[in-house]
Amino acid sequence: HRQIGMFIRQRREELGINQSTLCQGVCSISSLSKIENGMQEPRGKTLALLLNRLGFPAGLINMILVEADVEAAIAVYNAEYLFSIEKYAEACEIADSLSSEYENLTKPRQQFLDLMSIVAMQQEGYISHIMALTSLEKLLRDSCPSYQRDELPDVLSFEEVCILIRIAHQLERIGLVEEAVAILKHLRGIHESVADKNCGTPRLGTMVLARLSKYLGILKDLTSALKSASLESRARIRTSPAGILPSLS
Repeated sequence: HRQIGMFIRQRREELGINQSTLCQGVCSISSLSKIENGMQEPRGKTLALLLNRLGFPAGLINMILVEADVEAAIAVYNAEYLFSIEKYAEACEIADSLSSEYENLTKPRQQFLDLMSIVAMQQEGYISHIMALTSLEKLLRDSCPSYQRDELPDVLSFEEVCILIRIAHQLERIGLVEEAVAILKHLRGIHESVADKNCGTPRLGTMVLARLSKYLGILKDLTSALKSASLESRARIRTSPAGILPSLS
């Protein structure tokens, strides 16, 4: 429970949330202090509510509640978070540290680690953009066999969205900007459909919108680029600390 407490405190401080705001309607400030300092183990419902308040997706909450290796679960989430803010080197470092845990992770988590392995190899110059693109599309087809660039799935996991973002990046790098834009527009539609829900995909929304604005600018579609930039700005406000605190009602 010391790991959980440190995890909660770290996330709370990152968001600039004080203890009284976080624990309102969940537990007392005294109990939260004990939890954060590793002196008290948060029970199932209390832990779930605290993590929900901190904006964590249901998938991670369920994993922490049932997984014996909480440290690995937290590490994967941190790597995913770093990916979502484009801190790839740090995300790759965490992913690499989990290589010994690979076989014990769920398939989606394994897929994310495979993604970060491709990102690391490409960034370190071991593979070209075309080789990275081929590897990424093969990885996506492991869970989406019907994937085609002109036939994108409408239901995607967090990990699959991450892969598609990198596919769009590689397409842009090799000059296929219009195909990259088509993928990002598809992801934007998914983001808009879940933006008001407390799940993992909105974490990537600002990333999708920022890249879409950039690529539209490359295509000289300035009106659409500015619109996407405006949507990104609004998404950042919506996913700010105040915006992500869900109601407990």
